Amino acid sequence: MARISTYEKDLNINPDDKWIGTDADFLDATKNFTAGAVATWIAQFNYVDNPFPRYTYKDMTIPANIAAGRECGTISQDPAVAGVIPFSTLTNFMLSIYQKNRCTVDISGYYTAPLVGSTVIITKCTDMSTWGIFTWVSAQVDPIETSFFDIQVTYIAGNGGFENDQDYFISLLDYGTNVPGDKNHVATLTPAASTFNVNHGLNKFSSVTIVDPNEEIVEAHVDYTSANSVTITFSEVVNNYKAFFN
Repeated sequence: MARISTYEKDLNINPDDKWIGTDADFLDATKNFTAGAVATWIAQFNYVDNPFPRYTYKDMTIPANIAAGRECGTISQDPAVAGVIPFSTLTNFMLSIYQKNRCTVDISGYYTAPLVGSTVIITKCTDMSTWGIFTWVSAQVDPIETSFFDIQVTYIAGNGGFENDQDYFISLLDYGTNVPGDKNHVATLTPAASTFNVNHGLNKFSSVTIVDPNEEIVEAHVDYTSANSVTITFSEVVNNYKAFFN
């Protein structure tokens, strides 16, 4: 075999290219590794610096997850909810102070500033067609599990939801705190009910305009419970109405 330095360089890398290495999980056996497999491993285990924190969603009703406990770098719910969690129903979750496989660097300061009061997008890492846009209403350290934050959000739009053992990015979409100009928020009023409690996170007593699914303005009673939340009451049960806060 010739010296490695004498072989021609391949400047056109493709996923099926291979090189030889040692398999630490199999008695240091010599194995082939493809460029595609290595690239997938680097992305999956978050070993490349990324401006978007990456987390794994864990369904805490699954026995194996219960046995392992709430892990570093994960998103979960308390109380636990089984199965896929549609983004359209998501109002709160527990979030590790560490991102996936970065369990020595606390990034929880990011959860309060700049995220509180801002618009965020949560996307599935392997399928960007699975996404949810939310107002990040509040973030507080969990009083029992202090390596996790209790996050409250208000759903704006999206497709899909949280699935067990799937990875998600959480990204700042629109900075909503101390930004010049007026702030606004849109809330979809669902599921069907006559009363809705909405956290808009605008930190002001905003005007509220409500439209039905046909985009017609309708009347409802609005009770300002705080500078960040209201209770909207209708005379009958409604669904999929929208409330615009300005």
